[in-house]
Amino acid sequence: MNSCNRIVIAFAAAAIFSLSQSQASERVDKVLMQGNPAGSQTLRSESADSTQAEYSFNDRGRGDHIIATWKLDAAGVPIEYQGHGNDYMKAPV
Repeated sequence: MNSCNRIVIAFAAAAIFSLSQSQASERVDKVLMQGNPAGSQTLRSESADSTQAEYSFNDRGRGDHIIATWKLDAAGVPIEYQGHGNDYMKAPV
């Protein structure tokens, strides 16, 4: 697993935790590289059990752009996941 994949997984895990801990319907986080803006992640609660995350990162024209949607069961366990976009080198995901 490359470092970009680990970053995306870390963001997704943080997204699941943060939305389960708050009642906010939308949250926007900035990605910084050496203090400079390099991307963002927007989380939207589409319903009580459905969340969408849009993650974008730009490193000199390269970078991920992923849109993911998932649903959780009553215990907070993911039961459905859909994701699409492109990876760091612009290959389809």
